[in-house]
Amino acid sequence: DWGEVGEWYYQLFEPQLSPSPGIMYQAKKIMGRTVTKKERVAAVYRLVERTIRYVGIEFGIGAYQPRPASSTMAQRQGDCKDMTALMVALLAEMGIPAYAALVRPSDQGIFVTEHPSPGQFSHVLLYVPLTDGELWLDATAGMATLGAIPSALRGQLALIVNRDGGRLERIPNASPEKHKLVEKRTYNLNMTGGGQITTTIDLTGDLAGMSRQ
Repeated sequence: DWGEVGEWYYQLFEPQLSPSPGIMYQAKKIMGRTVTKKERVAAVYRLVERTIRYVGIEFGIGAYQPRPASSTMAQRQGDCKDMTALMVALLAEMGIPAYAALVRPSDQGIFVTEHPSPGQFSHVLLYVPLTDGELWLDATAGMATLGAIPSALRGQLALIVNRDGGRLERIPNASPEKHKLVEKRTYNLNMTGGGQITTTIDLTGDLAGMSRQ
């Protein structure tokens, strides 16, 4: 069942989270300039997204098991599971629970819930449960926006992996009130009827993320 798949993956994933001096230093640095858990999650997300170069590692067990988080931090490169493991390790140093979530993007075919197998998944992202809402973060997407999720992952079932095994949970679809484009125009007219128009555009959620992509 899916719990067994999650337990199998947890045994691969958890040993790779051991902190290094570099991870502990970065965690302490982030904690020194942030206050809330959400701010710290955002800082970890930005750090990994901006400093870790994406390099796919898909050979043998490397298709499933991340490299040690300390190695990803030191070498500044890794794939989706490596980046996710590094984020989990950094957040663990701050006392913030976070988990790997395995998912099959919608553009890669149908996900069959009746067939529990790690072979159905091709991507790993971060799941962070907070008191004011859950976060799904994909450090490989280049969206640089908390709350933004690639469209191919929206609505997909993901296997959240923890020490109790794993559970399937659906990645939420986007709600219009959280994903907006607001344009404001200011007209400064002079006495002759001429003047100046100033326009500002404010993007939130997936729209902000897509614009950064």
